[in-house]
Amino acid sequence: MLCAADPAPAPSSTPPRRRPPAPCWTPPTPTASAPLHQACIDENLEVVRFLVEQGATVNQADNEGWTPLHVAASCGYLDIARYLLSHGANIAAVNSDGDLPLDLAESDPMEGLLKAEIARRGVDVEAAKRAEEELLLHDTRCWLNGGAMPEARHPRTGASALHVAAARATLR
Repeated sequence: MLCAADPAPAPSSTPPRRRPPAPCWTPPTPTASAPLHQACIDENLEVVRFLVEQGATVNQADNEGWTPLHVAASCGYLDIARYLLSHGANIAAVNSDGDLPLDLAESDPMEGLLKAEIARRGVDVEAAKRAEEELLLHDTRCWLNGGAMPEARHPRTGASALHVAAARATLR
């Protein structure tokens, strides 16, 4: 990729090959991204539509809790975000970092779209962010009162409660 300070390339008789744009979001592991996530990363609305029409789950989260809407929001892909929202995307989905799609919006138009949808759906953003923490605290109280903590693993991430607590560094 050329930068402004790079010298101009020598003239060529063949047209330059276009380098594909770098993804605005990279899945945490090579297998973490579902096809719908990848179509969002690639800004390919046609493939997004096809996948949803074929039954892809618009709220499928990867191993970091990112849904396709998180991806579209972070990349600024308004058309994809609108499509996902019109097909039931959860505007209040919280990823592993505690972020809603709105928190990842980099552009004013995306932020406006997501805020309008939050208002239309009557979502309490702070309650959505607290819901997972409250569930963890409830489970922890149950385990403490029961005298033992089962070695339960999250079905999607494989994380135990100890993993989650350590990652969040939350003490109460």
